[in-house]
Amino acid sequence: MRNFVLLIVLGSTLAACSSVQQTGTFSSEFGSNSVGSLGEPYTEFRGLAAPSSADVWAVGVYRTASGDRSRIEHWNGVQWTDVPAAPNGGRPDVFNSVTTTGPVDAWAVGSSAGVSGFQEATLIEHWNGRAWTVVAAPNPGLVWNELDSVVALSKNDVWAVGYYKDDAAPARVLAEHWDGKSWRVVNAPSPGSGWNELANLSASSPTDLWAVGWTQDDGPRQSLVEHWNGITWAQVSINARSVQELRAVVAVSANEAWAVGPMGGPQVFERWDGTNWNPMTVPTPGPGVEIWGISASTASDAWVAGGVIDRGYRPLLEHWDGTSWKVIAAPGGISAGRLTGVLSLSSKDVWIVGTRQASQPLTLIEHWDGSTWSEVQSPA
Repeated sequence: MRNFVLLIVLGSTLAACSSVQQTGTFSSEFGSNSVGSLGEPYTEFRGLAAPSSADVWAVGVYRTASGDRSRIEHWNGVQWTDVPAAPNGGRPDVFNSVTTTGPVDAWAVGSSAGVSGFQEATLIEHWNGRAWTVVAAPNPGLVWNELDSVVALSKNDVWAVGYYKDDAAPARVLAEHWDGKSWRVVNAPSPGSGWNELANLSASSPTDLWAVGWTQDDGPRQSLVEHWNGITWAQVSINARSVQELRAVVAVSANEAWAVGPMGGPQVFERWDGTNWNPMTVPTPGPGVEIWGISASTASDAWVAGGVIDRGYRPLLEHWDGTSWKVIAAPGGISAGRLTGVLSLSSKDVWIVGTRQASQPLTLIEHWDGSTWSEVQSPA
């Protein structure tokens, strides 16, 4: 995402297939956005997805002193390994989200900078069990096109959302669909006169997809919630308390979904009961939060990942036990950094990714086995 002030968004989830959905706006970790002072490379993961415990994908951006590039890693049940992405010529190529239906079918989406005459062009790659390859996708914007989130319901039914923009025109919602043969643009509401973007996407069935983000006129951002019923995308009203953008959504069933945000400011959690979105009472972990992702294995087991903005960043992890949301102490006692993604496969199988801060950001991957969190080594 390019919003002239904020930069890039990530995320994707299908609850039924245990794909994760994460969202967030990328800005510099702790002040400077320059990578020239990096002592060592690190990965900023932006998306997680898995069809099983021994087949987990993580995508994001690999940051080095000489520049950034796309990053894909895979967990085979024993270790994480680097899996080459197909280069698309972007400066850089960036992945924001990943989804999968099985060992030979996964999708990663994002953007490529400075290709084909665009400042940003959509980037979609597919995994066929052997390699990642670039798949052609529409670019309706004359200048900027970015996909922030992707979810696959089957090999022939995949959705991706984000935004597109021309020079002087408002940014508009971008929704694209894969039917097994090609990607095509599907019309979706863009109610704002200034900016419209869907940052995250989740589905419980082919006729129950939720997407969240924000819309903006001349004033502050407002939450944007849209729903696909199998025929059309429609904007859905949400409680007036949600005045800021929503950043992540997870659809557990037709009668159970969560939408969370924002990216700065007090956190807002909304719950769908099959008829209405209702605000929920949630903890206040700090004066401001960044919500990056939400994932649920059941209606009584959900996790939210992000960061607390309080004289820097510290990790934020929250858990829903079916009754209330509780803040969980940062795994490993990490005092500085943030979590940029979460994937819950079961109550005893949860992954979180992010960065911890030392003299510079460092890659962080941790796993929950039902009793303890353990840091897992990444090749990054």
